[in-house]
Amino acid sequence: YEHTAFEDETSIRLLYLQPGSFEDDINIKLKVVSLDNPPSYQALSYVWGPPPHDTPVFCHGKELLVSESCVAALRRPRGRYRVNVLWIDAICIDQSSIKERGHQVNLMGDVYSKAQRTWIWLG
Repeated sequence: YEHTAFEDETSIRLLYLQPGSFEDDINIKLKVVSLDNPPSYQALSYVWGPPPHDTPVFCHGKELLVSESCVAALRRPRGRYRVNVLWIDAICIDQSSIKERGHQVNLMGDVYSKAQRTWIWLG
């Protein structure tokens, strides 16, 4: 999966966690939104865990590799019949881009403060 570019300096990506049962594959969609006026979302913080990060989730139908801990964290707030809108750093920030990581870290205070709720998954 290749992340789409941000529209401006206050853009973030939100993860739309598709419905499913606990055991189903994790299917997501990412959407770029403005942090100035974001839709309602929840932040998800979790322990990344050790490499390798080779557990697949499916983003717009394409494989994206993340840690087992990330997948375990995403299974908890997933609804069986509803889409959940989340922000999770390992997926919403392009981890292959040092420039993007640096910029998005500066926005994290606002990201967490504007979230409707923050989930914390310790594994």
